[in-house]
Amino acid sequence: MGAATDLTTIQNVKARLHLSGTSDDPMLKLMITEISLGIQNYLNRTIASQAYSDSYDGHGTCRIFFNQYPVTAVASLTVDGIAIPAASGPPWASGYVFDAKSISLYGYRFCRGYSNVQVAYTAGYASTPGDLEEAALEVVITRFKELNRIGQKTAAVQGAETASWDLSALPPTAKLIISQYRRVIPFS
Repeated sequence: MGAATDLTTIQNVKARLHLSGTSDDPMLKLMITEISLGIQNYLNRTIASQAYSDSYDGHGTCRIFFNQYPVTAVASLTVDGIAIPAASGPPWASGYVFDAKSISLYGYRFCRGYSNVQVAYTAGYASTPGDLEEAALEVVITRFKELNRIGQKTAAVQGAETASWDLSALPPTAKLIISQYRRVIPFS
């Protein structure tokens, strides 16, 4: 069993590499966890679903964007210590409504203040999205295959032929997929 933050499994990596033995398992497990953490650090977010309790500055508006997403549930919302209920009925009913990235108020405002808005919510994916797992697999497999030539850019192959390798941080297709999940913090 891998770490909770792992974006793929050892079984998926071994299937792609056509490995059946267990001698590489410790190295593969370590690589999966380290690469998964590295990807999520780059993304500025955690992919797996988990509970969050965040404080926000109120700006006198009716909408705030969550720090994590996609949001699947809101447990509670308070503004200046006052509990705000979930809106019931049509959109004009007082309370809050939320979507995957934001929470909006009807009949209330996020009053101006520093850290005066508290939201307890659940965000993330129940399982790693397929394209993101594919990108993580590509990075793990690439790094695993590079273990025997770390730092080597070229090598002579059969006399006059030369083989060369791309030593960029991420394979281009993986980087393209991973970048789509990156949390960008807007300027206020």
